[in-house]
Amino acid sequence: MKAKEIFSSYSLKYTQKFIGMALMGKNQTMESLDQSLSSFEDCKNVEFMVHPGYRTIKHTNESNNLEGCGDPDGPDLFSQSSDREHEMFFLTSDEFKGYLMVHNYELLKFSDLS
Repeated sequence: MKAKEIFSSYSLKYTQKFIGMALMGKNQTMESLDQSLSSFEDCKNVEFMVHPGYRTIKHTNESNNLEGCGDPDGPDLFSQSSDREHEMFFLTSDEFKGYLMVHNYELLKFSDLS
């Protein structure tokens, strides 16, 4: 059984398409986003997986390593990655906001899906 059939049988909401795996970190550019989105025809909604945020710093003093994933061992490599900051700056950029407006894209929550 496919995921869509399973989700539908439980009345779970889902998008028609998914992007993000090839757009993570430094690969998240306007060109790569446009290439991914322009490949979809007759698509009303797309999930764009992102993990924006400030990266955490691993301290030499273990008692200061309270941030990020991996506690109590301190932040894991994912939470220390500068790719998270790249995504945050990309998603809050005027260029990204302009792209959404020009292409008439609207940001939604899963609760907005029908």
